[in-house]
Amino acid sequence: MRSVFGRRIFGLAWLCLTTTAGGLPTHQASAIELSPTTVDSVATDNESEEAEEQESLGIGSTAPPIDIEHWFSDANGRFEPNPEFETGKVYIVEFWATWCGPCIASMPHLATLQTELADRDVQVISVTYESLEKVETFLDREYKPKPSAKSTHEPATDDDATSEPGEETDSKTDLNTETKPSTYRELTSAYCLTADPDASVREDYMVASGRTTIPTAFLVGKSGQIEWIGHPMSLDEPLTAVLDDAWDRDAFKLAYSRELECKQAVRAISIALRTDAPESVLAEIDKALEEFADLEAATGSLRSMREYAVFRNLSEKVQAGDVDEAMSLAKEANLNPRWEDRFEDVLFAHALKVQDYDKAIQLLELYVEQSPKDSIRKRLLATMIVDQWEATPELPSDVIDAGLALAEEILDQRPASSLYRFLVARLQRASGDVPAALVNAETALEESGKTSRYAKEIEKFIAEINPDIEAEQGSDRAANTQELETAPE
Repeated sequence: MRSVFGRRIFGLAWLCLTTTAGGLPTHQASAIELSPTTVDSVATDNESEEAEEQESLGIGSTAPPIDIEHWFSDANGRFEPNPEFETGKVYIVEFWATWCGPCIASMPHLATLQTELADRDVQVISVTYESLEKVETFLDREYKPKPSAKSTHEPATDDDATSEPGEETDSKTDLNTETKPSTYRELTSAYCLTADPDASVREDYMVASGRTTIPTAFLVGKSGQIEWIGHPMSLDEPLTAVLDDAWDRDAFKLAYSRELECKQAVRAISIALRTDAPESVLAEIDKALEEFADLEAATGSLRSMREYAVFRNLSEKVQAGDVDEAMSLAKEANLNPRWEDRFEDVLFAHALKVQDYDKAIQLLELYVEQSPKDSIRKRLLATMIVDQWEATPELPSDVIDAGLALAEEILDQRPASSLYRFLVARLQRASGDVPAALVNAETALEESGKTSRYAKEIEKFIAEINPDIEAEQGSDRAANTQELETAPE
């Protein structure tokens, strides 16, 4: 039985040892505005690719009417629901969702913009295509702003993009009100928060413009045309220029078109990373880096993808048995610490797989020496060992003992960790100490709670080793009986 604990932490090391084409790790999409990001964030689905191809709304296009079903707030009575844009007024049409951390983090800033600029005929309209019930539940949540030294008026970064829901920043300029809001309903009452479950407005804006991430804001100018598209945290400068009739739409259109070209190149490369040989993808990345060298944010994405492609290339060489060549190329590549650690994990996993146990022990000792206080690294190494034992139980005892020593060391540092305790139990079973494994597994189950996400796995482990306990006890009883029967009277 390979543990979920093990699969999660062991998966990346085996990524290029178990597949020929490799794979690109993905996470839940976060808002990116062609900003420096990890390679995980640039993968897209088929729907997004089709949206890009069908792009028909851009800078200078007439903004489509917004036929929205539910208006939850109207800026405290300042605005009435109206699908048409009035000439001479400026609108911000922003797309959000209740599950989107960066969207929620942008809410205080939108509230500030609306409060400060309402007298200049600015209207903020936030749109989600979620259900009425889901939005109502969200709005009743408690709003807890977190102090931050960074102004919320700065452009969004990757840290912003990966914020957890509810983790908003709240500087002194966020909300120009005497009383801070206590719920999201109160916070968003400063502007127009809406829901459009039939997603018609999303189709007219997000899909038509080829946008695939939220939050995304569309700035509609006084003539009813799209002046700017981007992250709502970057609205201030273009909004001020539009209001002052100083916005150079044509210049932004050229820059925006070039960013879209780069975005398409990034998307194509991210897809190629999943299927094509990494060496050929590296060539495409280098070509794109040269072509879009002037777009610093976009090339940050490309550089991240290049690091992953190099890692995958090295890992595939290890898989093919070209370990020496892979190590030589790794030195030339000058991997950053993140990918260097992962490449070392691949080398360790490979040594276990090909049963080069002396090499495995040598690597393990080296890695622990390099990062003696890194409990996560030690857990990874110990998990690899027990996963390998569960796949091939003939694993030598000295390798198992090395893994058990690491697991017991990190458990001593965090004795309340059910995850570490269960890891110790698995390794104790591998070492043959089944009674101790049972005690630690039962303790881990009690500490984690029977309703935890790992409870069934621990219960399954306990059920599997209970027969071992009974068999061992039965063997002891048989031995004792035989001793009694053969003992001299």
